[in-house]
Parts: sequence; C-alpha cells; structure tokens
Amino acid sequence: MRPSRRVRYLLILGLILLNLLIRLPQHFHEFGIDSFFIHSLSGSIENNADANFLLDPLAAFGLFPFSYPSANPVMISSISSLTGLGLESSILLFSMVLGVISVAAGYLLGSEIKDDFRFKYLVAFFISTSPLFVRSTIWQASSRNLFVVGLTILFWVILKYRHAYDKRPYYALIPLVIFLLSVTHRMFMLLPLIMVAYALTQGILWLYRRMDLQFLPEKQLNLLKIGALAVWGLAIMGLLYAQVEKMWIYSDYNFSEAFLEGAVFSGDSKHVIFLNMGVHYVSSVSLLSFFALVGIFYWRKRFRADYIILFLLSLLFLSSLLTVGTYMDYMFIVPMAIFSAEGFTLILDKWPLIRKNAGIASVLFLLVSTGFTVFMIDHWNDMDTSEGTQRWINEDTINGAMVIRRACRTNETFVCNDPVIGMRISAFSQRPVFERYGHVLSAYGIIEEEDLDIEPIKASDISPNLDLLYKVKKPKTSQDYNRLVTNNPKSDLVKGILQKYETRFIVVNNNLPNEVQIGGTVSSSKFYSKVDDIAIRIYSNDLLSIYRIIV
Repeated sequence: MRPSRRVRYLLILGLILLNLLIRLPQHFHEFGIDSFFIHSLSGSIENNADANFLLDPLAAFGLFPFSYPSANPVMISSISSLTGLGLESSILLFSMVLGVISVAAGYLLGSEIKDDFRFKYLVAFFISTSPLFVRSTIWQASSRNLFVVGLTILFWVILKYRHAYDKRPYYALIPLVIFLLSVTHRMFMLLPLIMVAYALTQGILWLYRRMDLQFLPEKQLNLLKIGALAVWGLAIMGLLYAQVEKMWIYSDYNFSEAFLEGAVFSGDSKHVIFLNMGVHYVSSVSLLSFFALVGIFYWRKRFRADYIILFLLSLLFLSSLLTVGTYMDYMFIVPMAIFSAEGFTLILDKWPLIRKNAGIASVLFLLVSTGFTVFMIDHWNDMDTSEGTQRWINEDTINGAMVIRRACRTNETFVCNDPVIGMRISAFSQRPVFERYGHVLSAYGIIEEEDLDIEPIKASDISPNLDLLYKVKKPKTSQDYNRLVTNNPKSDLVKGILQKYETRFIVVNNNLPNEVQIGGTVSSSKFYSKVDDIAIRIYSNDLLSIYRIIV
C-alpha cells in the first residue's frame, strides 16, 4: 500500500533527523586523521587569500607533487568566509549538511530507478547511514564523504541522461559532475570502471534489441537471464581468486595482504582472507548488505534491464580491485544500497509472515541497521587510544596550537617530533609545520626551488597505489627534514636548515622524549634529545612542550 503524502513527508523528515542525530559528535572538537591536513590547507587559504598549493593545473586534482585534491579545502575556507564561522565549526556544518544531502541524492537516485516509495526511501537510508560514510561525516573534513555524495549524484545523472527526451543539458552536466569528483578525491581514478560499465551496458542493450531477445518465450528469457547472472557471479569469483592467488595481471601485487589480519580472523589461508574481506565490507557498507543477494538474484522480474545491467557491471568491474580494501569500500556503498533496497522490498512483498507485519518488520530492521552503524562508529573510536593515533583532538593540543599562533609569525615555521600532533597544531594555529612531505610548506608558499624540479613518472612506476603523475627529482625538503632530526642541533648543518625554513619553534610530544616518529616508526633522534642546547621551553602541558629556538 502506498503511504499518503503526509506520511511520506514525515518519514523523509524522520530520516533527515536520524542522519543529523547519528552525526552528533561524541567529543567537543574535530575528528579524524586526514581532516586536520585538509583543515591546515583551508587555513592557508584563509591566511594568504590564495591557494598556494596549486602549483600546476594538475595540482587541483592532487596529481602534482605537494598537492591535494582542492575541492574540500576551498569549500571549507569558503564556508568559513561566507558564514563567519571558524574553520572547525565550518567543518562540523559541512559534515552535517553532507548527511542531509546524501538523503536527497539517494532518494533521487531511487526515484530514477523505481516509482516505489519504499525503494526510494531505502536507497536513501542505506547510503546515508552506511557506517563508513557516517564515520567520515562526523565532524571531519575528509574528502571521501563528499566523493560518496558526488558518486550518488553521478549515477543519478547518467541514468537521467539515458531516458531524457532532451539530452543536451546532460552533455554539460555529466562532465561537470565528473570534474567535481576529480577535484574531490583521488578515488576519481576509479571512475573509468563506472563509465566503462555504462558504455558496455549500452552495447548489451543494443545487442538485446538487435537480436529481438525480448520476444523470446518467458521461460527461455528467464533461463538466459539466469545464465547471464551465473556468468557474472563466476566472473567475480574468478577475479577474487586471481587477486588472492596473485595470478594474471595481479602477479606483481599483494592486494590480499590487507585482509590477513581482521577484526575476527587472522591467518594467510584463503578462507580467512575471504572471511575478513566479507566482515570488512559488511561492516563498512551496511549490516543489511545480505539483502543485496536477494535483490541481485530476483532482478529479472522487477528491474528495468538498463538499470540492473549498469549496477551489475559496476560491481563486476569494481571487484577487479576488491582486495585492495582501501577506498574500494566507499565505491561499493551506492551499488550495494540499490540491491539491498530491492532485496528488502522483495522480502516485504513475498515473505508471508513479514508481509502481514511489514511496518513492524521494516522499523525493526532499520533500527538494527542504525544500531549497527552506531556500534561500528564506537568500535572504530575505541580502536584508537593514544594522542598519536587518537582520531579526535584534545585540549592539550589546542592549547599548544594557541601558543604557536600567538608566538609564531605567518612566515615562520615550527617542527614537531610527532607528525599527527604537528599537523593538528598547524591546522588550529594556521601556521606552517616543517614536515617531511612538504605539503603544508607548499600551501604557505614555503618550498625549496629544488623541490619543483620534477619529471613525469615512468611506466615502471605505475601501480594501483599511484597518486601522482610527476615526481620530484631530488626531494630537497624531505632530505632536509631527515638531516634535521638525525643530527646534533648545534651543528652548522642543522642551523642552516633551521634558517632556510625559518623554523623558530620546536614542539615535542612528551610521550616521545628524545625520539621522532617518521612514517609510523619511532626512532631515537639526536636533534630532539638535545633540544635544550638550542632552545628554551616556553610552554608545557601533560601532552606536549613548546620550545623557542634561541641560537
């Protein structure tokens, strides 16, 4: 039975309120890891009224050295400027608004596929409350959250184009959406898989009509569709097996290494890898992902062929990198939401016991799904314990940032023995941190000319982890940072480096005295073990100490 308009509006309003509720932060400050880096880039735009990290047109897409996809930093700094809110508050507002937009985008996508309120509502629900998506929209500046919303809109636009009478507006709209996704996150390099799926869908439909297969007897047509579905399933299993066994094009890559250790299982046997992979994707996408299996199997009776083929092929091509894990879970959110919504509505219609109590069953399942999302957020939060890995910033770090902001001029830098704390202080102080990668130095216009001596990557450098099209011939900034932390602070070499980068302050994590953390590895440091020889301490709390360099 179709709900009345008033009931539909109330249900949509309830979903919006639910999305706002589950995104209420559990802490009083910003959350995340990448978020503070993007926060720092946004701060550099506010300070300089310029995006200095855009050293080249490719830098807008994050494909140039010292760059990052520009959409989020520019958008957050713009929100801050337009609203008068601070950057941290702008990030919170942006995250909450993305949750609401995901409801609208999911509902529009569902509307384009089926004129069934339940289906449209469920698509919006599964996308907007996906654990991984919710996690990235809780007071975070992560670019992944904007990418998921953009991907939902891209699917909607290309489906609208398919059946639009006047296709001319879509000739500009589709490239525009792709461009916006391209400047949002490097996951845009996976978009060709979606576009190839769309092109192949058009070819299959043309062949379907050309051979008049729609006029086959129903029994033969169903057998043909079941056969096609079987081939699709076998193809996915073959791709997974090739990745795990490092066969074919996967012979040089160890993709499945990410799933040797999981939350439940560990080991290098094939069944452990597949179990860990299943737990990872279900916990990331949705607890009710198993409904997608029902939706996929029964598609032949309920979906338009062009829609189902597009999403089946999208899943197939995305499965070619399934064992990579990182980022792939975000790409699966939208296609899995479509099939999960279809499987859910089919069970409500076909299972007699549930059909008689459809309202109660729906509420129960959706509450369980929402509860699982909240559980996963708490679980991920509990995995982080110390400030070095903790995903939320604490008051000690903020107090240290305020000291740096007052004491350090905008053309000066500071150095920190903990890259996480250093980036967070840079974000909140809006002062550049001298770190080995050079991204923040670039954003504040402090970069070595030698670091701009670049060359295109070679064919041998291409891999699934590639994120740049050029590389620095001699990474002078990185070399200088390594020399700094490994030498005596009173040496002429260190003094020259400090002068070159106008480094005036040193921040030390009190939990890592005499040590430095580089690339996740903590090692002893001659520089930090003798900080007192060249600097005086001007501030200290339980977490960190700040020194002013005096020589």
